[in-house]
Amino acid sequence: MLSLAYYKVKNVFRNGNVVRQLEDKALKSLLQADPDKGIEQAIRQYGGLAKAVIVRFLGDSADAEECLADTFAGLWRHIGEFDPERGSLKSYLTVMARNCAVSRLRSLRRHPPVIPPEEAELGQKIDESGNLERRENAALLREALMELEPSDRER
Repeated sequence: MLSLAYYKVKNVFRNGNVVRQLEDKALKSLLQADPDKGIEQAIRQYGGLAKAVIVRFLGDSADAEECLADTFAGLWRHIGEFDPERGSLKSYLTVMARNCAVSRLRSLRRHPPVIPPEEAELGQKIDESGNLERRENAALLREALMELEPSDRER
């Protein structure tokens, strides 16, 4: 097995610190050659971004954590489909995370969470479908705003 030192790296500034990241082709090769190390490196490089995308849709919940795990499992399963010549791994993973979150939202709408009997007896009514719809609309609005130029966002 090749060590991480074998793969091509790039220096990236994050929070004022220099962080070494594998280039997309190198990370793809690592994922194919050593999936455990590859997933670990992918999570280190892009885990925060993927989680931020998912939390926009699902909030900080167990569903978001499960969706994050599904996103990286999907990356591992479909890494052969990723072509570094067509786009960045960052974009590829962001789309995977977004699609996973939207799919989970739709699933939650079709199958609302079951309230345990002990909580149902409290007499409180919970409108989960309204909350989900508001979260999805807010996430879509944030996504649209992020596509605007910074000067246009402030108006």
